Amino acid sequence: MRIDENIFRELYAKTMGAPNAPVRTLVAMMVIKEAHGWSDAELFEQCRFNLLIRSALGIFNMDTALPTESTYYLLRQHVVDYEKINNKNLIEEAFASITKGQAAEFEVSGKSIRMDSKLLGSNIAWFTRYEVVHETLRLYYKELKKTGALPIDKNLVEQLNTILKEEGGKVVFRHTRDEIKCKLQELGILIDKLLTATSLPGSQSYQTLCRVFTQQYCIDENKLLITRDKEEIASDSIQSPHDIDSHYRNKDGNQVKGYSINLTESCDKEELHLISHVDVRPVSAADNNFLEEGVKQSQEIFTADIENLHADGAYQSPENQSYCKEEEINFYLTGMHGAQGRYDLLPGEDGGLVVTDTVTGEIIATKN
Repeated sequence: MRIDENIFRELYAKTMGAPNAPVRTLVAMMVIKEAHGWSDAELFEQCRFNLLIRSALGIFNMDTALPTESTYYLLRQHVVDYEKINNKNLIEEAFASITKGQAAEFEVSGKSIRMDSKLLGSNIAWFTRYEVVHETLRLYYKELKKTGALPIDKNLVEQLNTILKEEGGKVVFRHTRDEIKCKLQELGILIDKLLTATSLPGSQSYQTLCRVFTQQYCIDENKLLITRDKEEIASDSIQSPHDIDSHYRNKDGNQVKGYSINLTESCDKEELHLISHVDVRPVSAADNNFLEEGVKQSQEIFTADIENLHADGAYQSPENQSYCKEEEINFYLTGMHGAQGRYDLLPGEDGGLVVTDTVTGEIIATKN
């Protein structure tokens, strides 16, 4: 009952009215599904026969009909389409509304907050450079054939059919590293010809192929198309044409292709802790880029002004220090990036500073 159905009002035309099931029931089903990690089939089975789940959904009578699968999927589709057009996530707004109500009801002031990030791998296959280019080209060529916009050059079509009849993974498996380099170069030349001969500007596969081509290839001083060096390819380059928002990151030896999730929550003493904001960005996003948005969104949730912010050293930046100073927020960092310092700095009994050289053990003289 905490779910505000008015948030979803924009999904439905005024003349057609509401869907044939309560929106709060449908949203609650989505929450329960994710919380238990159920498949869609398991969700509907539990909702039909598990009394605890039915009561959690507000369905107390066994003869009360459950929303149908089509109604459930239609709402999900409406939410996705609405976000694409308006850049606004209604599920996120619903959660924020619930949390704001909980903060008021349980008197969670939110004077102190903390934030941390977590890397989340995308549910995609790990492609090599060759496989990324090969699969992106295959998807675009598949759409060209579907639309009938194939290039006029028959030799080009034959080359494409010959190369793309085999999956990129199988090509990599059967050839040596040097052979793959040659084939990667051949693919670049082929893509250059294809993009010159064809164009589908409104197509996602066309835009993806253009991006991959720019990221993987360049023109040298002799005006020849060459493959870029591995070091030149940015971490935000496309890792798979099946998930173009998924980037690459190597964090402390942990290699991830996917996303970085930043969580902000209250951490007042002896109070209920509530998550005030969840921010998902490509994995290449730096932690310090999350701070300002996390503070702003949290301030809209909690009843009191934020006074203290706790985070690790990855959130440190001059801009974040200035922002916290302007907002009169105490910025507490639990660690700093970089090599460990040579000198230990401790307050002395006389109010001064005791500086110790950790290598020699020498006490360094200080002055105010």
